[in-house]
Amino acid sequence: MQDAVTPVDAPDESQSDATSEKISAPLALENVLDSVEQHFPLLLAVEEEMEIALGGLLSAEGGFDLTARAELLDKPQGYYRNDSVTSILEQPTPFWGTTIYSGYRWGQGDFPPYDDDRRTDRGGEVLAGVKVPLLQGGPIDTRRANLSRAKIDVDLAEPKIQVKRIAFRRKAAQLFWKWIATGQKLQIAKNLLALAETRNSALSRRVEQGDLPALELKDNERLIELRKAIVIAAERGFQESSIALSLFYRDHAGSPLMPSAEQLPSDFPAPSAPDPASADRDRSQALAWRPEVRQLALERERTQVDLQEAENKLLPKVDMLLEASKDFDRAPEVMDRTPAELVWKVQFEMPVWLREGRGKMRSARAKLSKISGELKFARDQVVADVQDAMSELVASYNRWERTRNSLKFAREVEDGERKSFQLGNSTILLVNLREEATAGTAALEVDALAAFFQAQAKYRAATAADLWEVPDSAADPEE
Repeated sequence: MQDAVTPVDAPDESQSDATSEKISAPLALENVLDSVEQHFPLLLAVEEEMEIALGGLLSAEGGFDLTARAELLDKPQGYYRNDSVTSILEQPTPFWGTTIYSGYRWGQGDFPPYDDDRRTDRGGEVLAGVKVPLLQGGPIDTRRANLSRAKIDVDLAEPKIQVKRIAFRRKAAQLFWKWIATGQKLQIAKNLLALAETRNSALSRRVEQGDLPALELKDNERLIELRKAIVIAAERGFQESSIALSLFYRDHAGSPLMPSAEQLPSDFPAPSAPDPASADRDRSQALAWRPEVRQLALERERTQVDLQEAENKLLPKVDMLLEASKDFDRAPEVMDRTPAELVWKVQFEMPVWLREGRGKMRSARAKLSKISGELKFARDQVVADVQDAMSELVASYNRWERTRNSLKFAREVEDGERKSFQLGNSTILLVNLREEATAGTAALEVDALAAFFQAQAKYRAATAADLWEVPDSAADPEE
């Protein structure tokens, strides 16, 4: 005898969307998660964070590019008439802020005494020099600070992507289990309707034979209409969950692919009892792998660079320059400049109030303190997330066991009531109540199963299992 939860044919669904594909094989969670990894637009968008960071790194490396400078000066009118050309190649280095340069100068004509250094022999003058910061700009300067920050930004891009990846995978998994649950609830509703429709013919014959009051047939026809309405509501629920899942399940072109009813698995996988003792191990893994913790640790490292740069700005700017030069092709009528020259000088500069450095140092220290508080809370949040997810997993498993046992008893009572009705010892009203009790309990079991597997997805997200349960492919998070 068929009951309210005996499987019937999968619900009929038509795909009007041109991007939808008819696939007869049951849809698996792995298919949805693979689609998220390869085609989900928001994940693809956040993965551009790495390109953004790499662009920033390239820009920061540009601070050490070789720079060419040239100047042409012509003074054809005036008391002093002269021409000069200067070209310099300058190369900043990452070593103690040192800059090296070389170049060529040519200057001919009349120069004022205070500017006579611009005059050269006829062949011009070659020069080379080095500039070394002794205090400010020595241990760290803007170029090296920008480069350090850019390198950290590259490292920061990965946890930013991982945060979104974990969230998207969790959402996709939860929608997948909801889709299966709504599909099974639709099957339960159709089964319940089929019971009443199948029974209606037999009731009609009994009424015609005078074996049953006509009121019983009317009551059954009322049930048919009511259960048709329930089927309509269940179909809408299934369509809604299919549409929601299609945002994560996409075709090769990246367009939403609404799963068909033919892809609906026949049942949930068999749940396995969770092990609360594993939460201690998983909590340690989560603290090591959760990207939120790693992200804050890198932000702290980035802010420490800001603090070092700010502290360095409190030092006086003392630069030593050493330059060698040599003129060529002396003109007989002018002073000889051909001997090589070696010049060194020291430059000193210091703001009186040091407000720029003090202000940046104050901000950096406050930000470090802020990040320390956030990092502590993030670690506490990871522990709480793992504990809460395990608690939900255990509770949902226990809930499923209770509803499974209740469904077993509901089926037995329903079968007994139906037999009593056939013997004339019951009514359609009581049979209906038993059928609805069985269907309602079956729906509760479906909800419990969906809740269990959704809790499982939540637990994987809380422990960052998708990151550390990948053999031989994930790097040590401390590296």
